Amino acid sequence: MVPYFSILGLTLIIALVNDFFYTRKFAKNILVNSIILALPMAILAGLRTTNIGTDIQVYGLGEFNIATFSGSLTAYLQSIKMHYGTETLYSLLNYSVAKFTNNINIFLFILSLITIAFFVAGALLFRKKFEIPVWIQLSVFWGLIYGNSLNIMRQTVAMSIVYFAVAELVNGQKWNRLMFFILIAAASGFHRTALIAIAFYVIYEYVQKVTDKAKFSLQIVIVVILTLISIVLGIFIINKLLGTSFALKYGQYIEGTNWLNQTSLSWSRVLMLTAMPIITFVLLLVDINKITNQEEKKYLIFFLLVLVIDLITQFSAVSGKLLSRLGLYFVIFEAVTTPLTLRYLLQKNSKFVGYIVILIYMMFVFYSVTKSGSGEIYPYQWILG
Repeated sequence: MVPYFSILGLTLIIALVNDFFYTRKFAKNILVNSIILALPMAILAGLRTTNIGTDIQVYGLGEFNIATFSGSLTAYLQSIKMHYGTETLYSLLNYSVAKFTNNINIFLFILSLITIAFFVAGALLFRKKFEIPVWIQLSVFWGLIYGNSLNIMRQTVAMSIVYFAVAELVNGQKWNRLMFFILIAAASGFHRTALIAIAFYVIYEYVQKVTDKAKFSLQIVIVVILTLISIVLGIFIINKLLGTSFALKYGQYIEGTNWLNQTSLSWSRVLMLTAMPIITFVLLLVDINKITNQEEKKYLIFFLLVLVIDLITQFSAVSGKLLSRLGLYFVIFEAVTTPLTLRYLLQKNSKFVGYIVILIYMMFVFYSVTKSGSGEIYPYQWILG
């Protein structure tokens, strides 16, 4: 467990320095700062052996080997479609890296760097918009998502791109809506389930209109949940009718034959994972009407509704992991929702104490989940012996 906690410590030090200097010109470059902040975790991910994470054995190593020995891109893509059916951007990244090295650890490093850098880019935008320190967002990412990124590699890339896309959306630039959909398209190029992120746009636009009247009602929650269900079922049904490779794989979800439908989590595990979002939900629900600034209230309601879907999907894990797996696109936003709630509802000193409590909770969650054997990332093994 030492490598994971050590890399958290190093990342937090770099993030704290970045937060301290973020008003300076050199600290405003999103690309450069995203890469710098992502490097420690990406290096640890790149140095791991292929025994760490189950998906490396399922498709990661095999697909990279095919890319290494493939003489043409067309032949490679045909082979991948036949053997694995993974998404195009992920396959192209494999092929591109394999053309200059046959070392899969370099590919794992690059993939992890892309994953974490997109998250950090979103964190930097949320800091700009809401003054939420990057270090606390990275703490939540490390606690909830980093372990998954060593296992479910494709989906976590997509999740991080979605995080960045939503950060772009709420920052309110004139072109942010177009950029949002471009980023979602890119995310779906790594994992098709990223199309579920359209729900964020629907929620955001709906909240912008409804909260002009400064009202929050059960109607909003119902609309959000129905929208989410419609999008998920729509994706599955359309692709099933088209008879695509997507349907062949994800049609199992509807039929109930996929392992995600047949495995579940215990109540104790679910309650451990949902303790922080439940507390956040209660705080928001009780105190949201005390906020008089309507712009601030809009954003809080938006993240509150995202949190509702997060909790619903996590609690569904007691009867199957399908919805909880899709719900990871909402879970990742705990990195902004909880700190944002503390920022608005607590005084300055109390807010910092709240951040420390979040950090301790994330360390506990990471330790408990990782030590349990989830994702087969413990004990950590690296190529340096």
